[in-house]
Amino acid sequence: MNKKWYAVYTKQHLEKKVVTHFSKKNEEVFCPLNKRVNSPGNNRKAFFEVLFPTYVFVFTTKAALSSIMQHNDVINLIFWLGKPAIIQQAEIDSIKKFTKTYSNIKIEKTAVIHNGMVETLKEPLFYNSEEKLTVSNEQLQGFRIKSILPSLGYIMIAETKKKVLNETIN
Repeated sequence: MNKKWYAVYTKQHLEKKVVTHFSKKNEEVFCPLNKRVNSPGNNRKAFFEVLFPTYVFVFTTKAALSSIMQHNDVINLIFWLGKPAIIQQAEIDSIKKFTKTYSNIKIEKTAVIHNGMVETLKEPLFYNSEEKLTVSNEQLQGFRIKSILPSLGYIMIAETKKKVLNETIN
């Protein structure tokens, strides 16, 4: 019984319904949520949205994939080179930590890197003319934190005003 993480492609806006269904069947599922904060005037409102639209991650065996495909709201598995894509545990852990730590996360498509390593990058958004980081309180504008998810082909991006250069995300 060798369980692995697989990405399941769902019908649009039905990710939470799929998660509920598989949770009731005692399958380990993960649908990362992104905390969004809107600040119109003085009223800051927070809400959660699905970080990867139409994706749900399922921790299961290869043999159980056929029963997962039987659900009406599941369209297909995500495939890589003709086989169901296996998502590395390190990537799932990185997504969990990233969504717990940051809000207003954006995602960008990138190249899929088979057997690639999860990598978290911290980029200062403000540079002086010599391309060196300026970290004085007067000039600090913020930092961009990126987490590259090689087997999914996505980069998660969060911006923060906190000084996080010495913080380890992984």
